[in-house]
Amino acid sequence: MGDKNVRIAQVNTVDVQDVLNRQVDLVAAMEAENSAQGHDVFLLVITNIIDSDSALLAVGAHLDTVAAAFGVTLNDNVALLPGIVSRKKQVVPPLTEAFSK
Repeated sequence: MGDKNVRIAQVNTVDVQDVLNRQVDLVAAMEAENSAQGHDVFLLVITNIIDSDSALLAVGAHLDTVAAAFGVTLNDNVALLPGIVSRKKQVVPPLTEAFSK
């Protein structure tokens, strides 16, 4: 995306908080992957398949650009993305636009 290497992963769940309860371990794994693979940003989209909403866990540099892409504030690397369920149709386009500026 632009000149940044952005990795986006997605997990579907019925309990977003259950996934976020593992945030410390997830962040450590995401940071390790960033270092090993040269990613600038690693995003994990945690999608509640019942409520059709997602939470975003973001790790790396340029998190201000990630937040601006969705018009949200990251609190402890997490932001809520109401109505966002499709990585391809709803996550990638605003990120591509934000990182291309």
